[in-house]
Amino acid sequence: MISKHYKSILFQGLEEKITDKFTTNPNSEFVCEDRSSFERLLLHALCAYNGLNSHSFDFAGKRLVRVENPHHSFFKRDPGLCSYLSERMNKQGC
Repeated sequence: MISKHYKSILFQGLEEKITDKFTTNPNSEFVCEDRSSFERLLLHALCAYNGLNSHSFDFAGKRLVRVENPHHSFFKRDPGLCSYLSERMNKQGC
């Protein structure tokens, strides 16, 4: 079983990679491979929260996720999804 702490670190790491990539170069694409279905789920949630397009597909026997920014610019959301969910869970006593 994956611990809550590990999930949180994983989620934060994915969010930092995505926001850093598109803050630096809004017109680029991000391709991620060798992720578990859970990690892909987190990645798709991060993309939806940040207004990015994500698509999972199979290529050469691997499951990949391609992330693209449909806009000409990228604005990092504040708070980020990890912070938002953490604050919300603390308020609810989870």
